[in-house]
Amino acid sequence: NNDDSSGKSCPVPGAKPGRETNGPTDQYEKPGDYGTANDDFDSMNPSDVKDIPEVGRVGTLPDGRKVVVRPDSKEGRPTLEIQGPGRKRIKVRYGNK
Repeated sequence: NNDDSSGKSCPVPGAKPGRETNGPTDQYEKPGDYGTANDDFDSMNPSDVKDIPEVGRVGTLPDGRKVVVRPDSKEGRPTLEIQGPGRKRIKVRYGNK
């Protein structure tokens, strides 16, 4: 895990803290593209992986959280999102905006 200056940790190696949000989401940024995002998704060893047409892939992490990788987002970049527990979200954005 990579600890940032706030003491939060991101489960994706090489990701740096991104824009602060007011909600339950922690955002990180990492160089790369959708291929990099997919590699990071696979490296988390999710189970029950499903392809979702025009969305990306979704799976379940060993700790029960859901992980989603998609080629683009509202924000415009490839994104890896870890969901849970509760409304908590970790989003890693790949490449430059």
